[in-house]
Amino acid sequence: MVLIKIASEKRIPFRLSDFGSLTVRLGFHGTMINTDEMNEEHEEAVKQNAVSKIENALNHYSGQVAWKDMGKLAMEVSKEVTQNLRTNGINYTVQLNSFHVDEKTEKVIRNLEEAERVSKMSPEERVKLMEQKMREAQAATGMTSEQVMEQMKAVQPEGQEIQRPRFCGNCGKPLNPTARFCGNCGARL
Repeated sequence: MVLIKIASEKRIPFRLSDFGSLTVRLGFHGTMINTDEMNEEHEEAVKQNAVSKIENALNHYSGQVAWKDMGKLAMEVSKEVTQNLRTNGINYTVQLNSFHVDEKTEKVIRNLEEAERVSKMSPEERVKLMEQKMREAQAATGMTSEQVMEQMKAVQPEGQEIQRPRFCGNCGKPLNPTARFCGNCGARL
């Protein structure tokens, strides 16, 4: 049995369905397992053939797959390429192990995932999250909450206002920014 590592030489443009029009430059790593004896030249040709088929499959799935489902895509593409090679008389098993993007794109994806998660939260959950982020920023920087707010204002897009979490003066619970009464104790604000 021969194990051959495969990887993309180039990054393939791939649109992620869960982030609208975000196109990433996708790379991949994987292996090919051969049960037949072949010379190096033939193995290299089969390897290039497999990489080309993987790239074609990724082009086919572009825009149809969410980032969180890339593991499923790896299994599906592995199966498709293996079947295609075997149909052509090449006895290899292809296994994609991982996809990767550059560090900057990965950070963008994490931020988009966070924004999507936050958009599904209730106002109360958003306030709690903002308070947590404020505490984390204070702990990491040693700044007061006022200093953190000033830093946030400095990077806030023009015309948008940062909403500071409000708290009930009676019970101390976080308030919905548009509330007139406390949702916990009923006190008028």
